[in-house]
Amino acid sequence: MFGQFIANSVQFFIQRRLVFLLVFGGVLAFLIVGLNRLKIEEDLYAVFPDGKEYQEFSEVLQRNNLNKQVVFSVDVLEDETQTLDQLDSVVSKLEQRFKRELSDFDVYKTVDEQVLVSYLQSSAIARLKDEDYKRFEGKIKTDSIEKAIANCEQRMNGSNGFFLRSFLAVDPLGLVNKQLAAVNPLSENSDYIVKDGLIYTKDEQKILFFATLKLDLKDTKSLAKFNADLKSFKEKWNKKKAQASVDYFGTFQIAAENAEQVKSDTSITLFISLGLILLVLIIYYRSVLSPFYFILPAIFGMLCGGGMVGYLHPEISAISLATSSVLLGIVLDYSFHFFTHYRHSGNLLETVREISAPMVIGSFTTVAALAALMFTDSVVLQNFGLIALCTLTGSVIFTLVFLPVIIHTFRIKLPEGKESTKKHVVSKLMVRLSFAAIAVITFIFLFRDLSFKFDADLNNLSFHSPELKQKEAAFTGINPEKQKKIYIITKASSLEEAKRINAEIYDLAITNKDRFAIQELV
Repeated sequence: MFGQFIANSVQFFIQRRLVFLLVFGGVLAFLIVGLNRLKIEEDLYAVFPDGKEYQEFSEVLQRNNLNKQVVFSVDVLEDETQTLDQLDSVVSKLEQRFKRELSDFDVYKTVDEQVLVSYLQSSAIARLKDEDYKRFEGKIKTDSIEKAIANCEQRMNGSNGFFLRSFLAVDPLGLVNKQLAAVNPLSENSDYIVKDGLIYTKDEQKILFFATLKLDLKDTKSLAKFNADLKSFKEKWNKKKAQASVDYFGTFQIAAENAEQVKSDTSITLFISLGLILLVLIIYYRSVLSPFYFILPAIFGMLCGGGMVGYLHPEISAISLATSSVLLGIVLDYSFHFFTHYRHSGNLLETVREISAPMVIGSFTTVAALAALMFTDSVVLQNFGLIALCTLTGSVIFTLVFLPVIIHTFRIKLPEGKESTKKHVVSKLMVRLSFAAIAVITFIFLFRDLSFKFDADLNNLSFHSPELKQKEAAFTGINPEKQKKIYIITKASSLEEAKRINAEIYDLAITNKDRFAIQELV
């Protein structure tokens, strides 16, 4: 019944070519308009689940510009005055050249001593526990107070007395010294030195300063252009002033490089898959033109997938588009199914009548399985499921309805593959050896631990060039392959409750510092 309906539809279009041209042309125009509506997201962060927690995390990042900081470095010269002149010059040039891209240049660091002391001591007091108050009982005895005051006087007269006076004036008995040591932001592991209001690298060979990126991290085209312009600025500056060379690093470089890599990978994947498919078909049919008939459903399917997605969900991940190249193999099965039956029957309507029901049912199971991905939390899988649904459905419709009419209109004939009449006999010894080899390999794979495991690290989805890895290690002090910087954000009904939870997490991290391999806490 269903096959007959499709065959009648094909016959209707064959007899009324003008109607077919209008319908087919209208469908193509509709899909092309949808294709132009597509907004391909090359943003690396688009792969993360678009849940409530991630949205809140993104809002925190955007409000505080944590992922928009750009770090610059200038080489230190032997003459301090010349170094400062070069520093001021490069900052001025950057401000003039990149007004639209950069803002809030931060060169000199000034510290309010009273504010710092107040913060450190309030943080230390918040970390007091019951056992600390028991310890205080021994420190408030007369002899303990006398010793503490004497020690305080001695420290006041020392070389650090000018700075320590602010601490000692508030806590002369040293009641919270233990807690102060835990919250001290200065660490021996730090790769930076603050000197005269400037931030130096640990070897004091470079001065670092910062700026805030004004561009949207999702606008990969603008980021790529900005990265190229900044690289050009760096090369021109270093060519003129090699002794005071400039360099830079920012997370926007990771986004820009990944966008470029996704484009490259997508093009290479499609080129290789289409190339290999066409090569096999050309060799089998011994015709250059015939294989292109096979990819017509694939071309229409991709157009249908992109066009319909443009209407249903215009913002699509580039990673999803790249992975959708695997659908080519499924779509080409429809072509093989159709042309194989047509070559044997020689009748278009009979071919359509026979294969319609099995092809639609077989396609439905595949489409349903892939469309189920739209109900996952992963944005990439959701996009891939939608693309698969539209692409495979469009390919089936084209194969059963439009392709037969095109074949009849243009009188396309597929050459038959030439089969060899020569018989090839395989020796019994070769057969036995083959079975033995298969049995041995199967036994090894069954009982040997191949150490296959799921890679749950989403950072491995990101592409880091060797140059970018070196920069990240140099500017952040973090080796991206071995170390990670983790931001802990607490949320509560009140600020005090959030502070309390944050303190508990900090205590947990301090207690388990070695267990969690924590190198530095700030």
